[in-house]
Amino acid sequence: MELASIYLVMAELFLVMLVGYCCQRGRLFPEGTQASLTKLVVYLANPCIILSSVLTDEAMPSAGSIVRLLLLSTACYGVMFLLAWLVVRLLRIEPGQRGGYLCMMVFSNCGFVGFPVVQAIFGSGAVFYAAIINMPFYPLLYGVGVYLLLRDKSARQGDGGAQFHFRWVDLLNPNMIASLLAIAIALTGVRFPALFTDTIQTLGGLTTPLALLCIGLMFAKRPLRYILGTPSLWLVCVVRIVVMPVVLWLGLRLFLSEPVVIGTAVAIFAMPVATMVPLLCAEYGADETTAVQGVFLSTVLSLITIPILITLLT
Repeated sequence: MELASIYLVMAELFLVMLVGYCCQRGRLFPEGTQASLTKLVVYLANPCIILSSVLTDEAMPSAGSIVRLLLLSTACYGVMFLLAWLVVRLLRIEPGQRGGYLCMMVFSNCGFVGFPVVQAIFGSGAVFYAAIINMPFYPLLYGVGVYLLLRDKSARQGDGGAQFHFRWVDLLNPNMIASLLAIAIALTGVRFPALFTDTIQTLGGLTTPLALLCIGLMFAKRPLRYILGTPSLWLVCVVRIVVMPVVLWLGLRLFLSEPVVIGTAVAIFAMPVATMVPLLCAEYGADETTAVQGVFLSTVLSLITIPILITLLT
């Protein structure tokens, strides 16, 4: 039943992307639809899903437990950034693609795939642990991730990134604001009226289908032979869905004793490349094509690796 649930979730992901692919191939959408949907996801739906992860009636762990998990999760992201940087150096990735490759290896599709898988295997009570573990994802993606993609954009414009000037205002976006608010709400335990939380959750629910439709639209604009990517991209995908979760599992066992929490963390970090990575590449002028290939390849490969990793490591 558990493995069947995992495969059903992965199949749903592919089917929604396939709908977007077919719609684009059939010219159902007018020109510019992808750009409009991308902005809708990045600037409205996704901030709402970030907030909805903490706008819940479920009883939350103590502030100390939340802080502990937050610190461990943040440390895990630090380890992933270090490993990803080493891989980028070893593969000698070009300057205009380094940020995209780093983002693909560090940021997983923990929301759409990770949360349903955690619920199917460990029960609904583990979903909140997944939400806490996932909290650093958004400030890092829309902070460090956007910074790296902006560097890629600068390098792709011909100056090799030498003329890139970091501005804090570039990181001041709705997702970063929502991420910081979510952490504050989780730590303070503030509650809001049901009408407000229901509205936020409804808008957040748009994120998954719209993001997957956008990925399908991106697939449809490229010949199928380009979807398979390069040997370097295959290696990056293996690092994302196999090496990262195994390394983090070895480290987390030293600090955590609860099997459910360790298993939840492994499941979250074993997910394929986040669907938001190619959307942000498109929004900030980075290498969108490679990111789309990474989502496709890692998702296909994860059909095999996720059940094996969760079975062996949990």
